[in-house]
Amino acid sequence: MTHRAHVAFLVPAIRLSGGINVVMEHARNLVHRHGYRVSIVITAQESQPAWAFDQLADVTVARSDELDGTEFDLAIATFWDTVPHLWRVPAKRQAYFAQSIEDRFYELGAAERSLARMTYLLGLPVITEASWIADTLAAIPDHAPIYYARNGISKGVFGPIPEHPPVHDGPLRILIEATDAWYKGLDDSLDTIRRMQCDKVVTVVGSSPLRADRLRDVNVVHEPMPQAQLRDVYATQHLMLKHSRVEGMYGPPLEGFHAGMTVVTTPVTGHDEYITHGWNGMLIDWDDPSGNARMLDLLATDRRLLEFLRTNALSTARLWPDWPQASEFFASAVAAILERPSTAQFALLRDIHEDARTSIEANAAYTHSVKEKLLHTDLHAQKLDALVAETSNALHRQRVLTEEERLGRDLLAERLVEVTRQLDALEQSRWLKVLSALERPARLVRPGLGSVRGRVQAAARTARTARDAG
Repeated sequence: MTHRAHVAFLVPAIRLSGGINVVMEHARNLVHRHGYRVSIVITAQESQPAWAFDQLADVTVARSDELDGTEFDLAIATFWDTVPHLWRVPAKRQAYFAQSIEDRFYELGAAERSLARMTYLLGLPVITEASWIADTLAAIPDHAPIYYARNGISKGVFGPIPEHPPVHDGPLRILIEATDAWYKGLDDSLDTIRRMQCDKVVTVVGSSPLRADRLRDVNVVHEPMPQAQLRDVYATQHLMLKHSRVEGMYGPPLEGFHAGMTVVTTPVTGHDEYITHGWNGMLIDWDDPSGNARMLDLLATDRRLLEFLRTNALSTARLWPDWPQASEFFASAVAAILERPSTAQFALLRDIHEDARTSIEANAAYTHSVKEKLLHTDLHAQKLDALVAETSNALHRQRVLTEEERLGRDLLAERLVEVTRQLDALEQSRWLKVLSALERPARLVRPGLGSVRGRVQAAARTARTARDAG
């Protein structure tokens, strides 16, 4: 029944990502090694051009709205948001390739979190790449069969595996993946290296451009690149630093193992598929940047321990299956699903899922509108607060000026009293009488000057008037 059966992999887009690469590898091996016809069906309207995966030469690519009546024997959703397209793509059977428990990619309260969680309750047969995912889904009562097919590694790209780790003298060489997805922990990694005491050379590889202030401790930055080039970068590093909080069965450290790198990583889901603490890598905590920096400093100074980890990482790489071997298990799962009857439970539940999706999305839209209203209300309240503060400051300044004016008037009044007292004393002094007598000849010559006594008396009257008025 499986001979020349037509299998469709539903993907949101053909973009550079670990998850899409896994799909491409299984698709190629289903074609070349197991005789299936395979199509990659794109479910989203993607504006960017497709990433040039080599595996695309072996499959048919179509958009979900361009199938022209093509019917598939099996349609496989590969991400949670492709699951609703399963009932829009004509297929005799449906399945789910779960590369993680994807509701964990979203923060609490996000509508996508609920929608992703619902996809695991639809009764679809599941193929998964990590034992922790299989165990999680197996705990759901009456779940459909779950098939475990771990990921492989492209030995042609990431080989040949060296006999010994490459020699890198000098500072510790650290590789970091650059992505701004919150669960990847990029800022935690950058914080850790900033706290190191030992010299290091930090290289960043990834898909997210970084701001200049985040690059101040980074020595080398690489743009997204094909895997063959990535292998060359791995070969120049001592270790990869990972602070992930959510992973399926993450591949980059394992790829690095093939080039002689080790890894310092958090105990994220999927790490135990191939990482053993103290053997081929080191585990660190999520929220201990100072302790994590000390771990890196230890490896920078204890080169014997570092080479021990790197040597055992190479041993792990030699034992890990390549993609043809890994796809044997995937193909067995596909064959088993094709032999099973169509999933009636899924047909019954998809309408419930659509209703729930509509309800959740409507609630999400309503919640968003409420948040927008609250935001505008908050902005209005902030403007009122600013106006109240400005008015309060103006009143305060006015009070200060009024107080200064009052103090100035009091000081002026005191001065007027003193001036009046001095003028009264001067008016009664005998020296003024002597001066008046002495000036009499001058007044005869210039009669318009007036006497000193007269001017003093006039000044005294003015001072008394001003004092009384104050």
